[in-house]
Amino acid sequence: IEVARYISRTDRFAYLFGVICSGTGHLFKGLPLRGAAYSFLFLFALILIFFRGGLMRSPFADVAWGVRILPVALLFGLVYVVSLRGLYKRQTR
Repeated sequence: IEVARYISRTDRFAYLFGVICSGTGHLFKGLPLRGAAYSFLFLFALILIFFRGGLMRSPFADVAWGVRILPVALLFGLVYVVSLRGLYKRQTR
């Protein structure tokens, strides 16, 4: 019973960490490469959304804000969903 409780508790913590920042749940569960990749992509997309101007000045200044943010927002959502889906699948096995 204690082992089942421990596994359940670590799974809940891993999922909570994954909800807060994609990839940290994988890191918590002992998957360093996958967790680091998800964390990097998630935080990179988050920084690009937060700093709307991007990393470098755009050569096309008249591009609408939504057009610049749309690919980054898609990357952000995709990484978030795929990371949580992978973590959930790993826990249900």
